[in-house]
Amino acid sequence: MSASPTSLSVIMPVYNEQDAIQLAIDDVQRCVLDVVPGSELVVVNDGSKDATGQMLDQAASQDPRIRVIHKPNGGHGSALLAGLAVAGGDYLFLIDSDRQIPLDDFHAAWAEVMQGTDAVFGVRQSLVADWTQLADGSFRMDYDFVLNPQAKA
Repeated sequence: MSASPTSLSVIMPVYNEQDAIQLAIDDVQRCVLDVVPGSELVVVNDGSKDATGQMLDQAASQDPRIRVIHKPNGGHGSALLAGLAVAGGDYLFLIDSDRQIPLDDFHAAWAEVMQGTDAVFGVRQSLVADWTQLADGSFRMDYDFVLNPQAKA
């Protein structure tokens, strides 16, 4: 656990994401790391065979809030466990690297946590998603972010 009572570890397993990983990291930096003091992004490179590992190392060299774990390919579950094993935050946020869950409303979820909510879950509302074209020309699927106020202690 860290010294900050509001610290958060974001755990992101990745595999062969060279075409999208920088955008995923940018989203986490802007919407999570910049919002939560003492937060970190733990990215677990699960044996990628493309340039993902090198791109992650470059990102970590530019932002001390990013930690990269390189491991042999073992699948999504083992990558999550590797990230959880080194996470230093008081709170955990598990996220995939495919950007299917927009982080723009993360601040609202974090506000719920700071109000005493035990857990907050992002849920895809349907299997049909809207596509948004981003400024860089890439596309992102948009899903609704649902807060569960019933989870309060």
